[in-house]
Amino acid sequence: MDGVDNAGDFWKATLERISPLQRQQIQAFADKYNVEVIVTGSRARGNIHGLSDYDYIIRGGKAKIRSKVGRYLPRGPRYDGEFGPKPGFDLIPQEAFDPKFTHIIFSPVGSHAEDPCNTVGTVGIELRLHTLVRQLRTD
Repeated sequence: MDGVDNAGDFWKATLERISPLQRQQIQAFADKYNVEVIVTGSRARGNIHGLSDYDYIIRGGKAKIRSKVGRYLPRGPRYDGEFGPKPGFDLIPQEAFDPKFTHIIFSPVGSHAEDPCNTVGTVGIELRLHTLVRQLRTD
């Protein structure tokens, strides 16, 4: 399950398994198109395997911008899956975004999101950890 492991402990978002070059590509996309790029799933949790793809949610922008994801954002390996070819990424509808699951948000540089989930910022990259927000609200 995304966000929680079998023991019920929440995964912490991590940038460890996204290379600096891949982070730059994602940040450049967010900046160029003035959108938030949300990475979720195994890439955000850091528990990737050989066939792990990227799970993206693009918040803001039009369908034309979302269509550029396959060309400009990092992707996992392409392979033939049980139900046809896998492109190495999944584009999840922005309406499906659930902040309780582990995710990493790349905000356009210069944006000022007023969200209490903002915990760590690095050149427009914000790690939003549901568990930290939860702890802050209960303390």
